[in-house]
Amino acid sequence: SARVSSGPWLSLSFANSLQHQMNRSFVLKSFQLVRKFSTEGAPAEKLPIISQRAPYKITLEEGKKYFWCTCGKSVKQPFCDGAHKGTSYKPIVMECEESETVFLCGCKHAKKAPFCDGTHEKLPAQ
Repeated sequence: SARVSSGPWLSLSFANSLQHQMNRSFVLKSFQLVRKFSTEGAPAEKLPIISQRAPYKITLEEGKKYFWCTCGKSVKQPFCDGAHKGTSYKPIVMECEESETVFLCGCKHAKKAPFCDGTHEKLPAQ
């Protein structure tokens, strides 16, 4: 079964809520809250870069760790390549318990990150 770790940066109640929303085949090892989930009124330089306005369809392999990019700067989208260095962004680290195809957020604004929730359809044009 899926587990979500809690820590000083993630309350247990939020972790339980996140676990409920997530696909049950994942173990979320780290979830750094580096930005508010609502981006309304935030200065443009504080928002993540939209890498694409559609999800990434990815087959994740059992037992492998994945680092989902939160800043949008990575050239290895949707995964982190360290391009966030010098910013407050940190990747979301996932470990898949069984191989599965998922849709990962490409716009970096999903409220259910790292999974796409359709937020890209509501974002204003750049």
